[in-house]
Amino acid sequence: WLVRSRPGMGRHEAEQGLACAPFDLNRYGDLTINVALVILLLFLTSVNMWWVCFTLLTSCLVIYAWDHFRFLRVASRSCFATNHMDNCGQYMAALPCALLAGVFAFKLQGGQAMVRSWGKSSFLSYHIEWVIVIAAVCLHLVAHVLILRFWVRRQLKPTNETPSTPYTEAASRIACNWFNANPVHCLRSAHHHLHEPPHVHHLPGKEYLHRCNKDIHAYYEAPDYCKQGSVADDLKELVRSEWQAVRSEWQAVRRAGATLVSPRHLRRPPPA
Repeated sequence: WLVRSRPGMGRHEAEQGLACAPFDLNRYGDLTINVALVILLLFLTSVNMWWVCFTLLTSCLVIYAWDHFRFLRVASRSCFATNHMDNCGQYMAALPCALLAGVFAFKLQGGQAMVRSWGKSSFLSYHIEWVIVIAAVCLHLVAHVLILRFWVRRQLKPTNETPSTPYTEAASRIACNWFNANPVHCLRSAHHHLHEPPHVHHLPGKEYLHRCNKDIHAYYEAPDYCKQGSVADDLKELVRSEWQAVRSEWQAVRRAGATLVSPRHLRRPPPA
């Protein structure tokens, strides 16, 4: 509706408006903040903590189901060539674990029973118990990061296996390759070398434009191939949309003029 209700919108703008957004990884931060907030609530002894933990589990399951659907059905394209984001998530998980160590140190010293013995005016003043809690958080944070940095990395064995799938088979299943990812190479293929069919510049969501031509190493064949419109078709569409916009504006001006010049305004005054 947002596209069809605008007559002046061209095909390129319509495609950009209807295209799905790429999949992002902001959930790492969301889940880390949620878990950290629930762990901070453990400083407060309450019989309703099980309900808070249950809602946290429910929210995590809902987020997982939604991201699973969004990644497979809604996202346009996602490329995770390295595990840098996963490593970052592992380091971010050190903060909730460090807060959990602080909660353990707080409970070990007496917890809420110890806090009740303090005066209201001296609650935020210097107490050795808070120093121990902060020290436990910092020590666990440093230990967690060092374990991830040195011990876990040594346990991972690098995989240097050479893929045995030939290029022709891989290129027949994957639309994007070294040739059609370069727009200049596609222009040379179409207008200089005059290949038939030529290389078509690969864009996410337009895999249906690719055709197989083994002579130029284009092995992908779209099952639902559809020919793309030419430049003349684009110009015709542009002229048609501009003409419709001008026509609608002219009709609006005529309607406004007809409203201002009504028969009542043209009526002659009565004779004296």
